[in-house]
Amino acid sequence: MDFAKYMSIPWRDFGLCCALGYALIVVFLKNCYLTILDFSSSCLTQNNELK
Repeated sequence: MDFAKYMSIPWRDFGLCCALGYALIVVFLKNCYLTILDFSSSCLTQNNELK
């Protein structure tokens, strides 16, 4: 019984680390996506102003 209890702790910590890593990646990609959208919309605005 002690062996099973010992084995469950590292896996739980590993899962927590994976979840945190995944959340950081999602936030990073969302920021990149919003930056790209902002950049492309500003380019479109500049093109419309030039016409």
